[in-house]
Amino acid sequence: MENLKAKSENQLKEIVKEFNISGRGKSETLAIQNAFTNLRKEVYASIDGCIVFMEPEAFRIDKMTIKEREEKFLWVFMPKIKREYLVKSTIQVRIRYIDYKEDSVEVIRDGKKRLINRLQENSL
Repeated sequence: MENLKAKSENQLKEIVKEFNISGRGKSETLAIQNAFTNLRKEVYASIDGCIVFMEPEAFRIDKMTIKEREEKFLWVFMPKIKREYLVKSTIQVRIRYIDYKEDSVEVIRDGKKRLINRLQENSL
């Protein structure tokens, strides 16, 4: 491990970010679970690199809304109330990711080596 650190800089980075996330579901629990699913998507979209570890450090519900509507069979019979929960929350997340350098990427095609950057990678 010491040799790895001595040869080059450590490419494993760690940051703490805060996200405003919302989720919805048929219960409070499902709405919060949906918010964490949306958090995962948001973290992957915001970090440029390979994510190794995500850990929520703080969670705060900013607003919880309950939408109620009444359903009836044939508009008259058997009324029942349907609820939908909407949670808006702020989540602080510790993220560890691998930050690789673009200039260290090389592509071998037909036995020829070429260094590429991200813009050229899409045209291959």
